[in-house]
Amino acid sequence: MLYKISTTICFLFFKWFSRLQVIGRDSIPQRGSFILASNHLSNLDPPLLSSACPRQLAIVAKKELFKTKISSFYFKKVGTIPVERGKISLQTMKTLVKTLAKKPILIFPEGSRGAGLENAQKGAGFLCKKAKVPVIAARIFGTDQILPPGKVFPRRRTVKLVFKLVENIDFSEKSDKINKKIVETIKNIK
Repeated sequence: MLYKISTTICFLFFKWFSRLQVIGRDSIPQRGSFILASNHLSNLDPPLLSSACPRQLAIVAKKELFKTKISSFYFKKVGTIPVERGKISLQTMKTLVKTLAKKPILIFPEGSRGAGLENAQKGAGFLCKKAKVPVIAARIFGTDQILPPGKVFPRRRTVKLVFKLVENIDFSEKSDKINKKIVETIKNIK
């Protein structure tokens, strides 16, 4: 319930503060689990992806978001999974694979916003190989212009979001090779 309320509010926010264009929503599977892997430009990216995706997502997020009781309560209620940036433990990976058995997961291969896809972490490929689920790549354009780092008030800008299935994933390949396909697909979305 809280997830649906949150995504509705977020969708209305993006309709108000941006000229939102969503392309490729039909790439998202109607049933079964998948990994949604996206570039990361702004703090607005998780709410944008959650509100634009027709399926409820478990969101992988930095554990610093869980510092206060209120934020911890909220993020747990909407299905956010805390991770320590830069060093994801084996236990966290097991939790993510277990979650993927039930529902889709949103991850940002860059690890943190603005890090660049050339610095992508290898978790997406590892998760894909272990869970044997499809990957939907997403490319976001413009969220960094609505709420640039250091700004408090949003500005009206154009935001484009494109979803695309990562094709030709072979689960017998090494996770590094799968990860490279995922990252290249995100990079090549125009």
